[in-house]
Amino acid sequence: MAKRIKPQYVHDFIGEGVRPNPEYKPRANRNATNPTTLLTDKVIGYIKKHDRCDAWRISTQGIYREGVGLVQNKSMVGLPDIMAIVYGRFVGMEIKRGKDIQSEAQKAVEARIQATGGAYLIVSDFDTFKALFDDYINKKSKS
Repeated sequence: MAKRIKPQYVHDFIGEGVRPNPEYKPRANRNATNPTTLLTDKVIGYIKKHDRCDAWRISTQGIYREGVGLVQNKSMVGLPDIMAIVYGRFVGMEIKRGKDIQSEAQKAVEARIQATGGAYLIVSDFDTFKALFDDYINKKSKS
């Protein structure tokens, strides 16, 4: 059974409008320990430090709902884990660690991104990503 999250504020339509909920307990901070999540967060943070660059994490996993079961996300299968805009160019990045390999759907999305002029990277470690990214940024800033 899924835990119900108690809202921070309760709407009181008779009295004062909105009041604090005495049963509210803030969620603990998200401390990622999964190596893939840590690498994803590090890559996004590094991209966001640069001017004219931004990045987002894309989650396509489903959600379990009581009485319904697994509800699939409506986003396209095979989307990269990270989507970024780097100096006006779309860059999709797939995080692959250990024995993890690209699925056929991910390969098809990679081909579509590259066919439209975007870039696609498979990131397995931060140092290699940083070297590629810095090289690209240096070339763009000189042109």
